[in-house]
Amino acid sequence: MELLVLGGTAWLGRELARQAVGRGHQVDLPPPGPQRAGRRGTLMVAADRREPDVYVALANRSWDAVVEVSWQPALVRGALKALHRRARHRIFVSSDNGYASHATPGADETAPAQPATESDTVDIEQYGEAKVACEQASANTVGAGCW
Repeated sequence: MELLVLGGTAWLGRELARQAVGRGHQVDLPPPGPQRAGRRGTLMVAADRREPDVYVALANRSWDAVVEVSWQPALVRGALKALHRRARHRIFVSSDNGYASHATPGADETAPAQPATESDTVDIEQYGEAKVACEQASANTVGAGCW
């Protein structure tokens, strides 16, 4: 399987890539800055997602799945616009920080969410609102079943 992991050079994305490579899959990882050497089975694509022509380096690529873990709305919207038709599956990794309340144990994804931020770029204090904005952008572009 060929995977593109966006926002994935640390934390969850790095572990997802490690697990996928361990299972024999090819993983592309655009790091958030200058190109870095990748592990065996990964291609570290030179791409800064904040730049307008970021996806030019990936122009001739397609994937079995694109996994997005970012929480910056502008980055997610840009990737959706450029890449959503170039993958058989698109997965957005959500967060329970998007919920309006954590007071109900066992609440599921139908629980009320925080209001989505209107900003393209946010600080960590707006992580939950940003994840909601990213979820909404993904659902509006790809459909509700993208995560």
